[in-house]
Amino acid sequence: MTYLERLLPTSRRIAYIGMLTSLAILLRIIKHMIVGPIQFINFPAAFTIIGSCLLGPITGFIIGFSSYFISDIMIGLPGLWTFVNGFLMGFFGMINGLIWGRNKNYNKIGIAISSYIILFSFDILSSWILYILIGFDWIYALIISIIGLFLPVAGGFLYAVGPITDFITVLLIISIIHIIRKNNIFRIL
Repeated sequence: MTYLERLLPTSRRIAYIGMLTSLAILLRIIKHMIVGPIQFINFPAAFTIIGSCLLGPITGFIIGFSSYFISDIMIGLPGLWTFVNGFLMGFFGMINGLIWGRNKNYNKIGIAISSYIILFSFDILSSWILYILIGFDWIYALIISIIGLFLPVAGGFLYAVGPITDFITVLLIISIIHIIRKNNIFRIL
């Protein structure tokens, strides 16, 4: 159990999970309504990492899976990628919760670095798995997945979309965690 999981009542923990999941879904839908599928921030990943840092690995999995799954359905884009992205982000939320969820003291630089690595890994793995599932050779799929983060491939038009999106998402994660910790928003009693 994480630091906050041990101290929070179950009903409050469930409310926090629902709040973080709802924010991830709502902000992703609003972003999609305003700019469409153009990537510049990953709200489900941001709130997955925030939730897993503050509330632990199980929370990370729940937020990661449900925010991608529900928002894809609400946007009208469900498909094979819905399950791949949901399970992958849930997995990375669990890993992040295991790393940071046991600690009541947070290191902003450590969280920023680990969040960037998680987001970058998620980008590569989600594309790689999808390319393999649609029939590409696994080496070719991996090459396209890595190159696609920096150069437009497979019909894309943005350059360095992966690193820029991940950097902006990390800034959001660090800012929100700082505000939550500074203002003691996740109160224990």
